[in-house]
Amino acid sequence: DDRARLELDLRMKLARELSASPGFSSAKQGSSLARALELCNRIGDSSNLGYIQSYQARSQLAAAEYEAVWSLCDQRLELAKSLGDPVLLTATHCQLGEVAMERADFERARQEYERCLEATEGVDPSKHHAMHGQDPAVLALGQSGWNAWQQGFPDEAQRNAEACLARADFIGYPLDRTIARILALTVAVVRRDVDAAASLAGAYEGLVEKYGFIMPQPLVPAAIGWLLARNGNTAAAAERMREGIAASHSAGSLRFASYLLVTVAQTELEQGGAEEGFKALGEALTHVEKTGERPYEAEIHRLRGELLRLDGGNERAGDCFEQALEVARNQGARSLELRAATSLFRIWRDESREDEARSLLASVYDGFTEGFDTQDLRDAKALLDSL
Repeated sequence: DDRARLELDLRMKLARELSASPGFSSAKQGSSLARALELCNRIGDSSNLGYIQSYQARSQLAAAEYEAVWSLCDQRLELAKSLGDPVLLTATHCQLGEVAMERADFERARQEYERCLEATEGVDPSKHHAMHGQDPAVLALGQSGWNAWQQGFPDEAQRNAEACLARADFIGYPLDRTIARILALTVAVVRRDVDAAASLAGAYEGLVEKYGFIMPQPLVPAAIGWLLARNGNTAAAAERMREGIAASHSAGSLRFASYLLVTVAQTELEQGGAEEGFKALGEALTHVEKTGERPYEAEIHRLRGELLRLDGGNERAGDCFEQALEVARNQGARSLELRAATSLFRIWRDESREDEARSLLASVYDGFTEGFDTQDLRDAKALLDSL
């Protein structure tokens, strides 16, 4: 009826405006979307149904409700194909890629990001903004950079980050340009590229100041904290990250929490704070078990081992490193496998198991075909050369 149609139109307009806002995962927004879905089904409006599901998925992604998002995207994929709607299709593939990455299914994530980019070709970016407030291809390029690094392709990660920045700047929308800086900054951090990270952090802060964006999500405080730690300000780094955790939780954003907590633990390790480091890793593991957010599961075990070494617990540390190695291998997370092998190398070397140490690390290192100038690979090469 006319009244239901009018209410649906108003709720759709509200959802479009809020879809990229910090509070998009709030219970209030969720109830509004549930009502919109009810109206859509009553009217029989299949064209808006997919977009309501897309907004719901965005909200659930922020809340780290990954299984719910996967289910919604599965339903929406067939609808987008039947409607022949490229805007809905690109958003669906992007969200499938995001969930696959959070589940540590990195190969599926790569495929979904590629499908998103293929579906975007020839579509006016303004159409994406009209429905979603941002460009899915910018998200897909940036996140595929992080995904490529996980799979052991650091140079591809950098190329994808650069493509993300280029597309965002070409389109010219302020929000896309800001999101692109966040995603490229994250790639720089996992590559341990201090100069690139510092430059991108400055660019991000300039855009936030210029446009007045408020974006309380964990990737930025993780990166800023990491940079502070690189400059020796580990106490300030840990404080900045904890502020980021509080702000994210306040905004209802739980996604990436395990990554930020792992970064906190790394910072505590660097300043010898074993107790606080163990606490952060415990919270990270609880988050992983509760949400299924697994990209940094291997790092949780590896850093637990490094913290144990602070107290001389080498035997237990070795068990943690082996667990990290197994998790990374099962996930196909080759960059984290290299970090775990590097940590285990040091334990075995100190136990006079040099041949085993070299054989393990060499087998992982030799599997890389690029990225030899990145810090992780340079560290591994230096250890191999030391024997």
